[in-house]
Order: sequence, then structure tokens, then C-alpha cells
Amino acid sequence: MEQFESLLVGVRGLIGVHGVVIGAGASLIFYLLEVFFNLNRPDGKRTFGDNAKSAFLLVCAVGAMAGGVHSFYQNYEVKSQTTTAAEVVTAIYDQCRANVEAAPEAQKIAMVGEDVVARMTFDQERRVLWMLRHQCLALAIQSLKPGTETLTQSGLLARDVSFGARILSFAPDEEGSIADTLWRIYGVGTADFIGTGHTVPRPRPDSVSSYSTAVLREYWVPNTCVTTRLAPELCPNRNLSAFYWRFHNTDPVARQTVRELLLGFIPDDADATAYEELTRRLTTPDGVEGERGEAPLLVRFQIFSESRYKGQFGRVENQQVFFSSLEDSIDLPLAEAFRLSGESDPAAADPTSEPDTVSFVWVYMPQSMNQFRLATWTNLFLMLRNVRVSTELRALASQMPPPQAPN
Repeated sequence: MEQFESLLVGVRGLIGVHGVVIGAGASLIFYLLEVFFNLNRPDGKRTFGDNAKSAFLLVCAVGAMAGGVHSFYQNYEVKSQTTTAAEVVTAIYDQCRANVEAAPEAQKIAMVGEDVVARMTFDQERRVLWMLRHQCLALAIQSLKPGTETLTQSGLLARDVSFGARILSFAPDEEGSIADTLWRIYGVGTADFIGTGHTVPRPRPDSVSSYSTAVLREYWVPNTCVTTRLAPELCPNRNLSAFYWRFHNTDPVARQTVRELLLGFIPDDADATAYEELTRRLTTPDGVEGERGEAPLLVRFQIFSESRYKGQFGRVENQQVFFSSLEDSIDLPLAEAFRLSGESDPAAADPTSEPDTVSFVWVYMPQSMNQFRLATWTNLFLMLRNVRVSTELRALASQMPPPQAPN
């Protein structure tokens, strides 16, 4: 019995690997047998037995071809338009990135802009490289021809979500990959960004993260300065519509609502007139969501080492950072607001690995609806299509990549 099962497994494996060849060969043999039977029929008449033989041979031929086709689809992926487009974008990006990284330093600076580089007072080399990779990604997206199909808003979002997830899947942990560049510039992570305009919350201890629990509306906001005190060379000026609060220990305020916290503590380095306007909106019906054409108030929760904070909404390389709707979390306890935003639990921070870990809360009061956009894959691709790519980088990207050094 065991020998029979072993033989059966071997036959299945043979068909799985060589099913197409076996199917084609068997069909040819059955066809030749049918021709042979017809040629050896002296009177040219077909008996019932002849018809039965033909029917049997036909069934065998069709079965062999069906097995071959099944084997083909089992072993070869039928690529969708989304997969093909993602591979094209990745190939263009990888070639551009290889050429850019091999370029002389002076050429890299010229492609970014000497005036831009001159304002980089620290970490210049890496920041220039991040900006060039961003241009490479923009070039790759801009190289795709717009689709001709007519899609609804939901259909367009579904297509872009699928495409975005696909390009994130290529070498997600590799330094300089598309996933790494999206993380550096837009804060997009492979596990915590769904691209539908809602945040993925941090799971509770007894559960797992679920897209169905994403309730906070999520937006992109340009990374701007909220204080000039910490790094004046990076932030010589500040955005008066931006506010921030720092807490070295959130335990005493964890049960307070976000509204109570914002009204009960004066933000650091705040402009008095601007904070007065923020207070008015926090205490006015419909003031948080916006009334009479006002833009809604937005909020961001984050914890990280205070020594790494340079006075902006996000990391220095970020061009856009995530905020959520303050209306969605204004009356939630602070701890729950942190969780729903997807941020780590401040109470669970490890003081040994990050001895100066601080919990930050930022509030942004946009002055127009053009100063933020819903965090969807569709809007991300729109931003990339609008990125200015230098002429020199376009020319460099079209060249063959430099040869790899031998191991």
C-alpha cells in the first residue's frame, strides 16, 4: 500500500512538472492511433466498436490536454496589469537608483540643487541620497501611461491600493528600495499603511491589528517647523499654526481626554495669538471639525527619543507626515487616542533602550483646505506625479546601470 502511494505521489509530481509536454505528446499519440484505425478499415465503414474506440481516444486526448493546461496554470503565474505595472516601476526605479548612487558627489549635489544642499547643516550625504531616490521613484511613476479605463472613485482607490501594496512587496527590508524610500519621504510603512484614508490602530494585548478597526481619518501634512529653539539651522522660522506638547510621563494624563489635555496644558513655544484662536476652536461647537469653510483641526501622536527631535512634525528627511482628524479623537482618553492612531503605547516604552523617550502631541490648524490631503494611495501617486525631476537625473536614469563589482 505504501509503495502504491509513493508511486502515486511520483506520478503526480511528474505531471505537475511536465504536464504540458505529457499532455501534448499523449494527444498526438491518440490522434495517430485514430488515423491508424481508419487506414486499416478495408471497407471504409465504421462499426459500433470503431465509434467506441474513437470516443475513447477523444476522451483520452481531451483529458491529457486538460491535465497539461492545469499543470501550466499551477506552475506559471498569469500576471495582472497591476503586477506588470509594478514590475515596470520597480525596474525603472532600480536602474535610476543604481546610476544615481554611482554618480560623483558633485553631480548628486547638482541634481538636488546647490541652494538646497547648502541649507543642510548635518547628515548632508544621506539626505541628498534620499532626495535623489525620491526623484527616481517619481520618475518611475511618471513613466507609467495613464489608464484608459473609466473608473469610479472606489474603483480607482481599489486599483491604486492593489498597485501600492504590490510595489511595497518588492524587497521591503532593503536599504534604498521603493519601500525604504516611501518610508523616508512619506512615512509609509509596509505593515501600518493601508492607503484608504484611515489609520491602522495598534492592536490590544489580546487581539490582532485589523483593517476593520481603522476609524481615525488619516491625512498627509507637509513636514514643517513648530519651533526654532531646538535646531535653528534647520528651522530658522516656524509655522504659527502648529503646536506641540511634550510629556516625559503620560501616566498622570493617560485618562484625560485629548480635549482636556490640549486646554489644560500650554503648548511649548506657542504663539499667544495663535493659541488663543486654537482655544476658541476647541471650545466652540463645530470648531474642531471646522465651520464656515474653515479647515478641520488635525492631530498627531508620536513617541521617540527627545535628543533626536529637531523641532519639526517628523524626521528631517520626511516631506510629508501623518496626522489624523482631531474630531475623531478629541473626546477619547489620551492612551486610547495613541492606540487608535497606531502609535506605540507610551507606558510600554523601554527606558533602557531609549532613556529620553518622550510622548509628543502635535496639533495643526490649516489655514486652507489645500494644506493637507487624505492619506490614500491615489493621493500619494498624485503627489509623485507632481514631483519635479531634474533634467540631469532623467538623462542619467536612462543610461545602462554601472556594472556590479565582482564578489
